[in-house]
Amino acid sequence: MILKKIPYCLSRCQINAMKIPLLFMLLLLFSGIIGLEAQSTDAPSVYQQGIEAFLYNKPQEAIPLLEASLRSPGVDTRVYLYLGMAYEQIGLYEQALGVLQDGLSKPGAETHLILYNMGNIAVRKGELDQAMSFFNRAIEAKRSYAPAYLNRANNQVRRGAYQNAIGDYRSFIQLAPDHEQVPQVLQMIAALEGELRAQEQRRIAEEEQQKLEEAQREAEQRRIAQEQAERARQEAQRRQDLLNSVFNSLDTAAGDKNSRGAGADTVIDLDDELTIHD
Repeated sequence: MILKKIPYCLSRCQINAMKIPLLFMLLLLFSGIIGLEAQSTDAPSVYQQGIEAFLYNKPQEAIPLLEASLRSPGVDTRVYLYLGMAYEQIGLYEQALGVLQDGLSKPGAETHLILYNMGNIAVRKGELDQAMSFFNRAIEAKRSYAPAYLNRANNQVRRGAYQNAIGDYRSFIQLAPDHEQVPQVLQMIAALEGELRAQEQRRIAEEEQQKLEEAQREAEQRRIAQEQAERARQEAQRRQDLLNSVFNSLDTAAGDKNSRGAGADTVIDLDDELTIHD
């Protein structure tokens, strides 16, 4: 498995990629908090308290506050994103996916971010095919969203689709050339390309070995067939020799009998010799 072969610094690339949405969300959160200051209703205050608890890594405190804010009219649709991430932090993945799914149907929802986080949750659950579907949809929603390419590439590596992963890593670099993880991504690409070359070499070697083994099997089969044919020929010759021997013995016996019979049954005409002269 390639994950066991790549250097430690490369494996961090996949782990750190999961942190990208959180860092990105912080910027969104601050912009959301600033917008809340201009509002006077109680709901934004609850919402703001939930965000603050979330930012201080207190998901257990953030969840009830964010849940309460969902019931308030006009609440920022990003509450679904934050609440889903809070559930994810405490390992309640099904609840997280449910909240994020609800958020997808809300007007003004940042679809690409919601789908991206749903993909990350699916990865944590080990549902790699489902994660691939979420990442694909996130990219379709916003093709310039670089983190989705990075995490989809990481998921491709987990699934063993190295060539596809290389393509996504290159897309990430193209979209975010100044990202701090670009050096690690380049190393990952080099490692995957090396693994693909090694796989091709192994494939060729295995094919050659199979051809050799097939040739050996065919040679062995020919040897066995030749031995069987020789044994059959020898058996046929033995039977023929036996038949000839029996036949010859019978023929000889018949000849001897005829010879003896001719001497015993011959009648000598003595008429001439026994004529009585008067």
